[in-house]
Amino acid sequence: MSGDGLVPPLNAPAAAIPTPGIQPGISGQIILAHYVIIFGTAGGVFIYSGTPANGNPPIAWMTSATADPYGNTIEPGIFLAELASSGNALGGLLWNTIVGSEPLLALYPDATVGFSGNSPFILGRVFNRGAVNELLSLAMGGGGTAGTGSPVQVEAFSQSKDGTILGHVSFYDWASTDLICDVNVNGIVAADPVNANTLETWHAITLDSGWSTASGYAAPSYRLLPDGNLQLTGLANFGSSQTVNHNLNNSHPLPSVYCPATSKLFRTWDGQGGRATVQISTGGVIEALGNSTYPYQYCEIDAVLPLNK
Repeated sequence: MSGDGLVPPLNAPAAAIPTPGIQPGISGQIILAHYVIIFGTAGGVFIYSGTPANGNPPIAWMTSATADPYGNTIEPGIFLAELASSGNALGGLLWNTIVGSEPLLALYPDATVGFSGNSPFILGRVFNRGAVNELLSLAMGGGGTAGTGSPVQVEAFSQSKDGTILGHVSFYDWASTDLICDVNVNGIVAADPVNANTLETWHAITLDSGWSTASGYAAPSYRLLPDGNLQLTGLANFGSSQTVNHNLNNSHPLPSVYCPATSKLFRTWDGQGGRATVQISTGGVIEALGNSTYPYQYCEIDAVLPLNK
């Protein structure tokens, strides 16, 4: 006989052991459990501020899904958010292994999926660490209202420990999102002012008829330095002693972004045992200046010239 005075049926089954886990129908605000097991392709943990609904995304979650159970778009992974005044997720800390199969850690203050908004963020990646094609990366953006894509301002990474690809730090313009300069084993390297998001390199000068590169010397070339100055190098040969002026590149002047604000003069080796004079015009034409007193056969153009004066 039980404590309430009732006699149980003689054929009553034995009490079953409760199924592990949190049972449906539990409405208490605090639940203590040794284990919480969630499984299934769309499973996950979702925390909401207010009533869960389409239009009220979760403020935190752990899931591999790209949407919550109510259809709100989310980023797969572990996400901890701060709140907007509406109570919805405004941004926060995200960790996942979805983006490019790379472990990824991001800190950003808005809920734009894919980090394509104009808000500040910090983004870290680690891919195949320690292998030949290792990639360690840290990207930071300060946000902005101009430009397209993620407004990255600084990116630091080391790729390929065998040295075939150099680690470096890149700086970007927040307004245009274009590369400003890069710091690597070659020092500070300017961005190519003609081709966006490309590192600057030496550009060959196309010489006019009568000129050629002096044998054994660098070809006449130009590049932009990180400080905004123009650098020229190389040695051109006219073939014989000249006492009159000759343009080196009248048929192919330098692009306008490499032209000085005012014409520049600089002294140079002339191949005659003296120093000749070279002029570069505001139109990007380089000219060897000669006379009977200062003839020239060669035109050396090693010089660094300001462009904004």
